[in-house]
Amino acid sequence: MGCACGEVGLFVMGRGGLEAAPSPELLFTNAEDAAEGGAMAAAGAAIGAVLEGARPLLVEIQALCSPRQQVAGPGGGGDDDDEEDEEEREDGGGGGGYGGGGYGGFGGRRQREPPALPLMRVVTGFRDRSRVSMLMEVLAKHTTIKTQAVNVHVNVVGGYRVDASETAADLPLLAAVASSYLDAPLPPRTLVVGEVGLRGELRGTANMELRLLEAARLRYQLAVVPAASRVGLTQQELGGMRVVAARTVGQALEALFGPSVLPRQQRASSGGGSGGGGAAAARRQRRAAVQPLSSAAFASDE
Repeated sequence: MGCACGEVGLFVMGRGGLEAAPSPELLFTNAEDAAEGGAMAAAGAAIGAVLEGARPLLVEIQALCSPRQQVAGPGGGGDDDDEEDEEEREDGGGGGGYGGGGYGGFGGRRQREPPALPLMRVVTGFRDRSRVSMLMEVLAKHTTIKTQAVNVHVNVVGGYRVDASETAADLPLLAAVASSYLDAPLPPRTLVVGEVGLRGELRGTANMELRLLEAARLRYQLAVVPAASRVGLTQQELGGMRVVAARTVGQALEALFGPSVLPRQQRASSGGGSGGGGAAAARRQRRAAVQPLSSAAFASDE
């Protein structure tokens, strides 16, 4: 991949040497899905749009959430200090083994839950790994996706490395994590773009129109973007692609997966009470919070 004067050339190694990549959009997304317009069939993946110079590239971000493991094995009490072990021996229970009072001991007077292993945050493809950890905490704070209880593995397809300054990959990263956590795929042919702040808000993203036009060229049908982004394109100019604007990460994930990703108090404040009136109010609140492009959701606050 080469870059000069804001333009990017993508090459692949062929039999005769370097050749121009015939389909650059297939380099960093799943080939079969991209050929169908980015349809994601499995949970744990989201498509984002990054910039290389002045050229937008669609990249697939994958995530895997797995349960946090606990210490296993017949011997217990290994994490207790010497004073606690001595107290257990005086009480008649050993500090470990099957006869002790440690984790998994059968003959001890008391049994405790084994300690959990440290959380795993395996990140491949993001240069700023500390930002990924920060985003995991934001996701756990502002949604029902409790990442502090699971191990998270993150990967960018095709060996692409997201630069630390490319914050537009924040939202697709969290969408991929939420997809794996919920075991629910994103809607087919969906693009997700946006920077996420510590308060869970979605911040404006530079060159949003370039990113949307690239997705429209590849026949994407839906894009979830920050409401603060400046977009002057109509749905017709985007080839019929529907653009949904959200103000918070919770609203963005609600547009992708439904209201179950929102904390209970937020769902209640959205009018999600019992009865038809509460359901209708919830629908009105959702339409007001997540606005399509046609309703001028991108108008910037002066």
